[in-house]
Parts: sequence; C-alpha cells; structure tokens
Amino acid sequence: MPGLSQKYESRKWNLSFFIPENWKTADFPDKEWFPEGMTVENGSLWTLLTDSEKHLELLWEKTDENISPALFDKFLGKIVAESMIAPDSSRITDIQMVSLKEEKGYYLGCGTYKYKQYLRDTFLIYDYSFKGIFWREKNEHTFYLPL
Repeated sequence: MPGLSQKYESRKWNLSFFIPENWKTADFPDKEWFPEGMTVENGSLWTLLTDSEKHLELLWEKTDENISPALFDKFLGKIVAESMIAPDSSRITDIQMVSLKEEKGYYLGCGTYKYKQYLRDTFLIYDYSFKGIFWREKNEHTFYLPL
C-alpha cells in the first residue's frame, strides 16, 4: 500500500494493519476506559508519529499570589511574549483560552494558538491546540504548557 509501508501485527489482539514508516502503534491501557483491562473484544490502540515536532514551555515564578484564572492568563501572555524573541523567527500568536477549570488545587486550561514560522521570505501559519497545567507549591508557581 502506498504510504503505508510498515505492518503492525499483534498476536495478543489478533489483528494487523499497515501504518506509515515513521509511525508507531501501542496499546492504550487507560484504566478509566478499561477498568478491567483490555481484551480482544474491548480495547484501544494508538498510532502516533515518531518524528513529530514537539515544543514544551515550562515557566516558574516565585510569588505570594494564589493561583487564579487571571494568573493563568498572565502566564499565557508570558509565553507569547517570550516566543517573540525566538532565534529562528518563529513565534506563538493568537493564543485563545477555550476552557479553564480548577481541579484538586491546580488549573487545567485548554485552548488554541497560531504558530508562525518564517521560511523563504514568508510566514507559514499553523493552527494548534494546547492543554496547560498551572499549580503552586509553597511560594512558587509552575506553568507547564506542551505546545
């Protein structure tokens, strides 16, 4: 099959299929979805790129402020501002919060952003989504945003 040159075969799950050369398939043993574990009749696999580009942002700041939606937004703004000085002329813009909820002492935010990359005298614009986690330990805030 064109473009699907690698065969995934599982004797355990009694199935096989073809995937692109640079992809990998593995069990997705999520306890919430499959509390009793995966079976031949009930389970899930995930197939992902092995060479995709991943970008992580991790910010710390010492302060006495409590975590809040406003402080979450402040950290998002710092990521956008700091991305403007990237040496390869790429940057994060148009970051939008879609949802923000508090869970067990931390905030979990989801949203979208545009990633602009300068290449050959023009900007390429890519649309992405994100999920960020924001928490506080003692007097230090931590903001983790895998982009």
